[in-house]
Amino acid sequence: MPAQITQKEAIKRAKEILSKGVTREAASAYIGFSSKGTFYKWLNEKPEFKKAVIAAEGEARISIEEALHKGAISGDRLSQMFWLQNRYPDDWVNVSKVEIDHKVGVQVLVVEAEFDVTGRSELKPRPRPKELKPVV
Repeated sequence: MPAQITQKEAIKRAKEILSKGVTREAASAYIGFSSKGTFYKWLNEKPEFKKAVIAAEGEARISIEEALHKGAISGDRLSQMFWLQNRYPDDWVNVSKVEIDHKVGVQVLVVEAEFDVTGRSELKPRPRPKELKPVV
């Protein structure tokens, strides 16, 4: 790798590698920077480089989100669960929660999941909890 890299070449390499979803640290070495600190220095000081990095990382994210969406709509239950739980966390959960209110005590809300990753169960929204009574 060259000791000095031009901004044009750095932008070209950044677009090429970051659009594939690699980390900034790995991209730094691929671009030809002597350290990941140089990568972040360029990110802060060179607007065109920053623009290219953000665009390339956006491309990688879109590719993954499209693949996740395709899996979800084609019936892959794991993709469906991930999509729903992360896009609509207020409506779809797979956890138990403990909420603490320092004024009135402890409130416990237990939600049982209606699905599993094996695909044997139905995917259903969580039930809306009834009014919780404070535990003193």
